[in-house]
Amino acid sequence: MRSVKDFQETQKLMDEYKSYNDKVPELENKIEINNKKSAVKIEKLEEQLKMTYSDAEFEIDRESLQQEINNQIEKEKESLEAENSKVEAEIKENKENSKYFRTDTNIKTITMEIKEMQKEVQKYKMELAKKEIELQEFYAEGEEHEDPLKWQKIYKEKDELNKNINELTAKIEEYTKFKEELLSIELTADEYKKMFAREAEKQNKEVNKDSKERTDEEVNKEEELAWKEHDDKEKSNERTETEEEKEATEKWMNGEDIEKETKKETKKDRTRKTIDPNLHKEVVTPELKIEPKKEDETQKTAEASKEIDEVLQKYKNEGFGQNALGWYFNPWIDEYDATYDPHNDASYNPNIKKEEKEDSHKEDVKTEEELNMEHSLRYAGNQIQTKKTLGCLKARHWVADIEDGLQKVYYKENIVARIYALADWFSPSDIEAPTLEWVVFTDRKKEKDLKLKEIPDILFSEVMRDVDMAVSVAHAGGVDPETSHSTVEMRKAIAEFTLPLFRLTNVTFTKNHALIEGKRANYTVHLGSGVVHQ
Repeated sequence: MRSVKDFQETQKLMDEYKSYNDKVPELENKIEINNKKSAVKIEKLEEQLKMTYSDAEFEIDRESLQQEINNQIEKEKESLEAENSKVEAEIKENKENSKYFRTDTNIKTITMEIKEMQKEVQKYKMELAKKEIELQEFYAEGEEHEDPLKWQKIYKEKDELNKNINELTAKIEEYTKFKEELLSIELTADEYKKMFAREAEKQNKEVNKDSKERTDEEVNKEEELAWKEHDDKEKSNERTETEEEKEATEKWMNGEDIEKETKKETKKDRTRKTIDPNLHKEVVTPELKIEPKKEDETQKTAEASKEIDEVLQKYKNEGFGQNALGWYFNPWIDEYDATYDPHNDASYNPNIKKEEKEDSHKEDVKTEEELNMEHSLRYAGNQIQTKKTLGCLKARHWVADIEDGLQKVYYKENIVARIYALADWFSPSDIEAPTLEWVVFTDRKKEKDLKLKEIPDILFSEVMRDVDMAVSVAHAGGVDPETSHSTVEMRKAIAEFTLPLFRLTNVTFTKNHALIEGKRANYTVHLGSGVVHQ
């Protein structure tokens, strides 16, 4: 079993975060000290100007002295400004590092370590219970014991287990507070993008560093192999020359005509010899007939590479990138995805046609029953996945707020649209998927809920389509519930024709609901979402 010493990743993050926060007051104090030192120097220089002498020569040179002292004062001010600007830039950098410290990677690291520590605490508690049973068995045996001092060992082991449990519990509380502190940092949509961009840039630097180290190793290996090949080739050449000399000597001794063989003309290999300066060896390269590329093929290749560059540039402009494994960040699910490629995403590549969903209406229209209501229950009861919902709606400028949940601000109309759900938008829902409650529109300045009939039709339709998209993509069951008006009418028609076949007469219909008169109670079923009310 592991102890507190084995869980130090979060402690490193805490120390790093603390160093950023502790450094800011030190740097601010440094600016104050610089200002005081500079003020003292300038004051001494100004006092020299106030000094009076009766010497006539001094009176003559007084103007030049005054000019020199003024120049010194200006230089001191410029030096102070340059020094303070460096310190202020350092302060800004530390504040940004502290502000953007709540990255997904850091939160996941802390969460996983807390869970691992909780598992270890459970293991220690189980071991403690076993020791308690051993102690009870020891006392139950009476005076006859093989090891009469066994109870001392058991108590010692129990004390050690309790000590580890207390240390782990204290550390869990400390790490949990740190996690809550990071989650309490509020960021705007632009700040979120900047945070993701910083994280991606950091990961790219690490990847480049690793690849550079690997490249250096590969170069060293290639050089070693090249030298080895060079040595082997020289040895084989020496052996070949020695064998040829022996053959020539034997032929001469036998009286064979060597000149005839030497005069035989052989076809020259169409090759050229070059010296590779990196490998220090002779390289034979065959002469190849290079056919020029056709203009059409060259143009197509250039256009394709330009298109890829434009897609990646558009993707990176939104603050997204790759992680250490080379995976692209998938904005639709808000995490790095091995299967995602922006070149295959219609949002970044205009040449890919979007799979448009068949829909018989062009906009979501307010129903009669919704006009006098202050909130819409159109999507109530749908269970959604928080991470996928955030991923979908972030691209539509929705922001997660700790108190009010998901919201989108329309500054021109001074209206704030909010989606209420029993959910924690800042952590994954591991136990149960949250349920949507209602959509509400609020006056941005007065903070007063507005009736739906006061909301502009286009704005209302846009918000409803966003919610519809989120429900379709991030539905907990993985199935699009299809809650549009056309679907409601279709279901109503199917039910009206189907009910007589089953000889059911206790069901009537309104515009969006089915009313069921039961023996024990009456029920209403929404034909879009399927929510049942008694």
